[in-house]
Amino acid sequence: MTCPQVFDDPAFVSLEANRLGGRPAFFDLGGGPVLGLIAQAISATRATDLVSVYGYPDNFAVPDEAGIIDTDARLAEMGETARRQGHIAAYLRLGLANETPAPLPETKSSGVSAIRVEVGEVVAIDLTQSVEDLMAGYRKQLRYDLRRGHDLRIERSDDAAAFHHIYTENMRRVGASAIYHFSADYLAALCSLPGAELWLAHDAEGVATGGIFLRQGEITYYHLGATADRAIAASPLKHLLHNRIATLAMSGSTRLVLGGGRAGADDALLRFKRGFSRLTVPVHALRVILDPKSYARLSGLPVQPPPANGFFPTYRAP
Repeated sequence: MTCPQVFDDPAFVSLEANRLGGRPAFFDLGGGPVLGLIAQAISATRATDLVSVYGYPDNFAVPDEAGIIDTDARLAEMGETARRQGHIAAYLRLGLANETPAPLPETKSSGVSAIRVEVGEVVAIDLTQSVEDLMAGYRKQLRYDLRRGHDLRIERSDDAAAFHHIYTENMRRVGASAIYHFSADYLAALCSLPGAELWLAHDAEGVATGGIFLRQGEITYYHLGATADRAIAASPLKHLLHNRIATLAMSGSTRLVLGGGRAGADDALLRFKRGFSRLTVPVHALRVILDPKSYARLSGLPVQPPPANGFFPTYRAP
């Protein structure tokens, strides 16, 4: 049976493009995987740039028949098409299933300039272990809290509206920026994608917490989560996550990725997730200049490879 690839699904790319006010753009990488990106207009120009979906798309890093990932060849092929379409730069988030080789700083023959950067780390759980071994890897306090039991009914659900309600509460509570306030229609469409699952935990008063989990090949991702204001003190999310870990163990998923802190920070959210696992995995992205002359003109900088630090693309810096 073919595993879903949610982050690479054209329906997900289109959903994210609509949310961000862009349009989907697809690139055939040498007759192999089709790379789905979001094209966004650059203010006061006719040009656009590209960004991959929020998540861990794998299509750029699918090995060829010989088991090779030729980063430079794929960037060169993508660059030729992208320049014809008026794209200046691209920010490509990379999946976790395959290690993408770092590109040459500049591929002279193709006109593409690129660099691979590390953008943070995420907490991961090895699901090939027994439930007992997985729990042994939990933080001591977490094991204690879980053993005290709970009065939650945890189940898969299609009630995206109920999740939207507690999610909106959660985002307001933490002061999240507007980009994280997803609409009810968006969440309903997300939950309907093949490979997406919404899980809710109910207490005596209704929905206490919930999470959306996405399947990307053999890896399952905890994508979005929320807890109702009234249930914060009980911390029901830890019980929901433990339920999913125990159910997924030995079920075909090799890894559950809990994600990292907010915007890649080492914060309370990351520390909460580390309570479930000591394993962390680095997350990488490619910063790509597709049209160096246009990029230099827009950013007011001489033609050069993209910087490893600072805002990219430069002309979008706040």
